[in-house]
Amino acid sequence: MQYLLLIYDNESTWGAMTDAERGGMYQQYGTFTKEIAASGHSKGGHQLHPVSKAKARARKLREPGFTSGETAQ
Repeated sequence: MQYLLLIYDNESTWGAMTDAERGGMYQQYGTFTKEIAASGHSKGGHQLHPVSKAKARARKLREPGFTSGETAQ
C-alpha cells in the first residue's frame, strides 16, 4: 500500500513569517525529508506553485477535465 502525503501551509501565514521563522520551517522539513528518504519510504516530492498561479476551467459534471502546467502531470 502506498500513501500520498501533502504538506500544506496557508500562503498568507507563510508570507507574514520572519526569515528566521521560515528558516526554521525549512530546517524541520529538511530533517523530515532526509529521515523519510533514509527509511526508503519516499518516492519523491515537489513544491507546488502559489495559488495565484493556479489555472482552472469550468466543466460539466462527468466530463473529463484537463489542466495545464505542473499540476496536470
